Order: sequence, then structure tokens, then C-alpha cells
Amino acid sequence: MTRPRRTSVRSAGLGILVIAAVLSGASCGVPRDSKDRPLEPNEIAFTPQPEPTTSTTTTTPPVTTIEPPVTTTTVTPTTLFIAFPLDVYWIDGSMIRPVRRADVEANLNTAIEALRAGPLFADTEAGLRSAILSPDMIDSATVQSGTATINLAPSFLTLPGSEQTLAIAQIVYTVTNLPGTGLVEFRLDDRPLSVPTSDGQPSRGALSRDDYVDLLASDTPPSGVPTATTTTLPDLDERARP
Repeated sequence: MTRPRRTSVRSAGLGILVIAAVLSGASCGVPRDSKDRPLEPNEIAFTPQPEPTTSTTTTTPPVTTIEPPVTTTTVTPTTLFIAFPLDVYWIDGSMIRPVRRADVEANLNTAIEALRAGPLFADTEAGLRSAILSPDMIDSATVQSGTATINLAPSFLTLPGSEQTLAIAQIVYTVTNLPGTGLVEFRLDDRPLSVPTSDGQPSRGALSRDDYVDLLASDTPPSGVPTATTTTLPDLDERARP
């Protein structure tokens, strides 16, 4: 006798459990909706996190500026050495008197230029004057072997006799006070010229200081070559002041 087949209860129970598990998993999963919707009571909000970014910080070193060194120039008074200062002779009353130019080197050129230019303001304030009335009265001057030759202009002859004598005395004493010069002869248009001496007598030859010693002021220091001296020049600021 054949018995009918029975399905095993155990196998059927396993099948039910599998189906139940599948259904349960489907209900507990996170829904994959493409649109926003209200959350269900058993759902957890999910917020997408941005991708991490990497930033690079560059530090620029400070710029150092190097200033050029400042040079300060200090101007100090300068001591100028004058081996032989120039003595120029001017007229004081009816006599001649020297005035020292301590800042001028004594030579024939500086001596003649000083006589041509005439007394300085300080000299005229002291009452001094010159019988050489204009620069063109002295044309030229040379020196050779201790004798200076002075070429005068025709305008010199327009001076009165006494003024001619004083003018010649000024020239003789100024020029013979130069180092190495002891005599002076005069020319007019490059021809020998007779000039008056202190006693009023004309002389055509070379003249010395002795020919005009009577016209030298009595308080004048002894004649001769001046001694060396120095003078201090003021600084630039001092010279710029009036």
C-alpha cells in the first residue's frame, strides 16, 4: 500500500523565514529617491559631504631696501700760504704809503694790476688815493735781470708835474718791493722816457727807491723784501655773507 508524500513541515518553515527576511530587508533599507520628500519615522537624514580640498599657502619674504650711505661734506677754513704778500703804494696827502694785500702773491703782474685798479674801498675810506687815474696809463711791464721796464701811455703826460712825480714814486716803490727786482726804467711808445724824481729833476735811466725816499711817509716800515706770511681764508658760508 502506497503512502501519500507529505511535504516536510520543516522545509516549509524555512521557506517562510526566507521570504520574511527578504521583505523585512526591503522595508528597512534607505530609499533611493531622486527627489526630495519628507522623512519617514524610521529614516535617518543623510547630508552629502563636500570633497576635501587641498590649499597651498605661499609665504613671500619681506623686501629689504638698502639705502645708499649718506656722505656729509664739512667745509673747514683753508690756510693759504703766501710766500711774499703784495705791498701796493698809495698817496697819503703828499706822501706815499704801502698797503699790504696779504692774500695776493707778490709778482710783477699782480703789482701792475693792483696799480691799474686803484685803491680798494677800505683804502679810500682811510684817505688814500692814487695819481694813476686810469688803468690805460700803464701799457705793459716786463722784468729782466732785476730791472723792470714799464711802458707808459701818452695819457700819462696829461698829469701835472707833481702828480707825475707821485705816480712814478708809486710805481717804483711797488715794483721794487717784489722779490728780485731793484730797478725800474720807463718808456713811452717803447722809447726811453725821462721822468721826474722827488727833487723835480728829470731822469732817463733806471730808477731805484732811493730816488723817491723823500716821498715815503715817515712812519712807513723799513723797506726791503717782505717776509713770508699766511692768511686764513673763511669757509664757503662765511664768504657768501654780505
